[in-house]
Amino acid sequence: MEDVVNENLLVINSRKLPADLQMDEVVQAFEEGMVTLDDAFNEKGYVVAYINSVAELSARIKHFVPVKDKNGEVFWEVMF
Repeated sequence: MEDVVNENLLVINSRKLPADLQMDEVVQAFEEGMVTLDDAFNEKGYVVAYINSVAELSARIKHFVPVKDKNGEVFWEVMF
């Protein structure tokens, strides 16, 4: 997992966030500066997960799931 963090290969699917997290100040601030990846994945809603934002929500992270973009590169989706 250290390699994932070092390479910033973390993504979040904003459509899968729990309702209470969608209203969270950290998530709202995160979304204002987000980079969307809709063209990179077969599913809409993926955004770059900046490590500092993810770190602030670390208590809410359940696990990480590997997801591949359209080119086959593996990213790690943060699941809350």
